Amino acid sequence: MLRLHGAVDSGALASAVRDVVVRHESLRTLLVEETDGLPGQWIVPEDELRLPVPVLDAEPGDVPGLLTDAAAHTFDLATEIPLRALLLRCGPEEHVLVLVVHHAAADGESMGPLARDLATAYTARVRATEPEWDELPVQYGDYTLWQRELLGDADDPSSVLATQLRHRRAELADAPQQTRLPTDHARPARATHRGDAIEFTVICAGRAGRWGCVNLTAGLSC
Repeated sequence: MLRLHGAVDSGALASAVRDVVVRHESLRTLLVEETDGLPGQWIVPEDELRLPVPVLDAEPGDVPGLLTDAAAHTFDLATEIPLRALLLRCGPEEHVLVLVVHHAAADGESMGPLARDLATAYTARVRATEPEWDELPVQYGDYTLWQRELLGDADDPSSVLATQLRHRRAELADAPQQTRLPTDHARPARATHRGDAIEFTVICAGRAGRWGCVNLTAGLSC
């Protein structure tokens, strides 16, 4: 979510979002099933890219709910690119740009480059020009090829991948299937994957009788 203060050119912003997706192949990559049944990548060509950026009028109090709805979108990675965009117009000079990106294409470290490139592209588009940036020396697909070359084949006993797999299997050979914790509810027979967060405070005594508090958040899933 990006709060935008001041006048916003929604057309230029839509073009800027498209510029960023065109620049980064991972943001326009579909995960499709190959003929052998295994998953594969297909990068949507620039001329086939469809990326609408709808503008929705919203009251400021409605923004949290609209953000929740946007984040709840379920991507079909075989048919749609892993990024969606929405512009909430809360007033003439108050907007919220919502970018929903699937974790298959981005993570927390991606937000910095994404924001910088979006700002560069928008600055150019409001001037009716194209963004001037150097072509990326590598794309994520190049990284995956390098990683595959480095790790080697799991069927090759001398490869890095096979060596690491043997180590993991040996270390985890006697690990229990479940971590048995003293809980007040029985573990369900089938996982629902519903989660929640519980905040609590731990109070502990330190040196010289000083007390300290630690606020913790525990994530739970069942």
